[in-house]
Amino acid sequence: GKFDQALPIYKSAVESFEQTIAGNEALKGNQAAILDMLRAKSGLASLYKRLNLLDDSEAVLRKALSAGEVAIGGQHPAVLTICNNLALLLSDTGKLEEAAPCFQRALEGFEAGLGPSHPDTLSIVNNLANLHADLGAVDEAVPLYQRALEGFEAALGPSHPMTLSCMNGLAILYAEQEKLADAEPLFAKALAGFEAALGPDHLET
Repeated sequence: GKFDQALPIYKSAVESFEQTIAGNEALKGNQAAILDMLRAKSGLASLYKRLNLLDDSEAVLRKALSAGEVAIGGQHPAVLTICNNLALLLSDTGKLEEAAPCFQRALEGFEAGLGPSHPDTLSIVNNLANLHADLGAVDEAVPLYQRALEGFEAALGPSHPMTLSCMNGLAILYAEQEKLADAEPLFAKALAGFEAALGPDHLET
């Protein structure tokens, strides 16, 4: 399909960036060139993931993370984004214990760089909440969901899909704790929001 056709193009782009930067001392300190290379690597990792080549995706992300750390520092937003993407992949492939420190590192970096209430920061808070929920660490997951939900409502509004998705996650956790009085209004609010935003037949609804 189209993804299979795109794979050699992405691989060629990554190899070209790597060779160009490696062969030019001036480019090694050029942040724009480094960011272009990291974007190409991230795109290749995403493509591998779509093709279900998960080991390849993980390997590319780990190399991108290492390259970014050396070239522009571990606290750069582009590097932290790769760290978050690696954590998501590890979480999706069941490597939950490995994912946790990656999420935590990305969260601390975004909190320092963007602030605790920025939507990108809150997205990682929500990712970390999902991880703790998957690990069965309910006492750690609930306050993270609550923080993310309050932040999304303030930053994006109560009807934004990210707000509604976070709300649904918290509702599921309450239901698993048999706190139905807390869960039911959140389920109802999330469902109404998704139906209004996406339509009643959408997969999220």
